[in-house]
Amino acid sequence: MRGFAPIVAIIIIAGVLIGGVFWWQSGSKQENEDFPSSNNSKARVSAADWPALWGSPDQKCQDKKDIKFSALPIKASDIIVIEPMGELREGHIVPGDHIGIEYKTSPSSSPVDVFAPADGTIVTVERHAYTPPAGYPQNIRHYHFYIVHSCTLFSGFVHLTEFAQDILAVSADLKKLNDENVSEYKNAYVNIPVKAGQKIGTAWTFGLLGAVTVDLNYTNKGYLNAVSYKGENWRPHSVSLFEYLDEPLKSAVYTKNPRKAEPRGGKIDFDVDGKIVGSWFEEGTGGFRSENFKPKLCGNFPCPYWDGHVALVYDFIDPGQLRVSIGHDWGLSGRTPFGVKDGVNFKDIGVGSGLTKYELVGLKDVTKGKGFESSSALITENDETLVLGTMLVQLLENQNMKLEIFPGKTKEQVSEFTSQARVYTR
Repeated sequence: MRGFAPIVAIIIIAGVLIGGVFWWQSGSKQENEDFPSSNNSKARVSAADWPALWGSPDQKCQDKKDIKFSALPIKASDIIVIEPMGELREGHIVPGDHIGIEYKTSPSSSPVDVFAPADGTIVTVERHAYTPPAGYPQNIRHYHFYIVHSCTLFSGFVHLTEFAQDILAVSADLKKLNDENVSEYKNAYVNIPVKAGQKIGTAWTFGLLGAVTVDLNYTNKGYLNAVSYKGENWRPHSVSLFEYLDEPLKSAVYTKNPRKAEPRGGKIDFDVDGKIVGSWFEEGTGGFRSENFKPKLCGNFPCPYWDGHVALVYDFIDPGQLRVSIGHDWGLSGRTPFGVKDGVNFKDIGVGSGLTKYELVGLKDVTKGKGFESSSALITENDETLVLGTMLVQLLENQNMKLEIFPGKTKEQVSEFTSQARVYTR
């Protein structure tokens, strides 16, 4: 999603990896299953299971059940469109684990209010160095904040630009973080109780509030190897905030959702054992992100952690369209993700399929034509007027895949792998 894409901050504090990521990434409802609720909450959560973005395990968390979000993070009248989970974007190669709420912004507009969706406690606040766009006041701040609602239900929000004064007054550490001049990431561990519908602050300049929701009572079954996501240990339990909204809020907000397919809140987990569909990580890179593996070099600098990521999945608005999302720079014209021209569905390609070719094409923005407003290319379709390259893929074993991309080549010009091919695993 747009607000998460430009920057990725990776922070390790007290041995805990805190992914201060500008997400544009989703837990999902499985077909033929009821969507999760916070029933049967675990009384306490181990340090290994506690989601890293929310700091150290809170031994005072409450064992609440059946929690619903009774307030929207932004008033419905301020929302122009919502973005479901599962977006693919440069820097977010595998489907994004968060939703987005877009609002109008300009130097002449007023900031929009941001509210707590349910009772809880703000436990972590991140502040990021930020230079506002031209025309805006240059002292605007940039925050991420994280709320514990129970021992198993969590929410987090990015792109807050100002805290409410009554929130600042509760915590000296937050007040200090707010008043500092920062040129790099800083954070504060706080303990600020909030009530459903309480104003947390305001958002401006970004045009988007990103939100991640985590329910430890729910597991995304489309991740074949959850260990690969240890660096972002909440991902296997990421769910859509929209599915936790009370009615009539849920129905009201879904009128601004361009995704019509179920699950309406989006989907991020697509792995099928023995098929190429889903998310993949280059062998020897430690999965989604690992501090135990030395990164490869991209020129004279370490490659970003997503260089080894590949996703062979579906469009997050229209899942009828195949999408190829690639972290490594293979020399293709344009930016990831890419569409597929007349390709076999990824879920139908297995070990016995042998070498399979996919022609990759660019995407065209059709958001306005579909009746929605967005400052990004939210709704896209294949632009098949120009083939950008061909992807050659082969499933070697159930969870080992060989892949190479040939920029500027049609499928007729590609016949076999070269020494540049890479091997990926789950």
